Amino acid sequence: MNNLEIQTNKSRIALLTFIHMLSLSLGIIAVYYIYKFGYISITLILVLSVFLLIFPFLLYLNLKIIGNKNAGLIISNEGILDNIQITKLGLVKWENIKGYRTTRIYFSDLLMLDLLNNEVVMENLNKMQKNNALNCLKKYGTPFVINLSNLKNDKGEIIKIISEHIKK
Repeated sequence: MNNLEIQTNKSRIALLTFIHMLSLSLGIIAVYYIYKFGYISITLILVLSVFLLIFPFLLYLNLKIIGNKNAGLIISNEGILDNIQITKLGLVKWENIKGYRTTRIYFSDLLMLDLLNNEVVMENLNKMQKNNALNCLKKYGTPFVINLSNLKNDKGEIIKIISEHIKK
């Protein structure tokens, strides 16, 4: 099998970015009118400050994904390479994958690859990548989680291809 390159669903990411920008704008307008009528509180200021600090970072990451020409997910005879995550974990070889699980969280379908040895994947990661992998390990039981909703191909088709490779 040649490399199967699955593109990123850029329209979904652009739509989510637009929704975030709209909600932030409405929040700023609401805070302005609350301030204008004299009902301002320290809690409201802190919440808005956190959003104003986090939002540019999220906007940058989403625009980076939208502008990226690389495939979001590459499936080859060697393994799986996920390019859509904020912190790329690199190539996970088929020999290290023992199974997979799927789950739906809000509006996203996640594919979690159960690994034989998590340390093999995490040994060459930088600090940010390792923290992300450890968070996924705590939350999902595996450091390698793929958001299928951010990919263009059919979710069932991707799962079928991965399960065929795992059975080999």
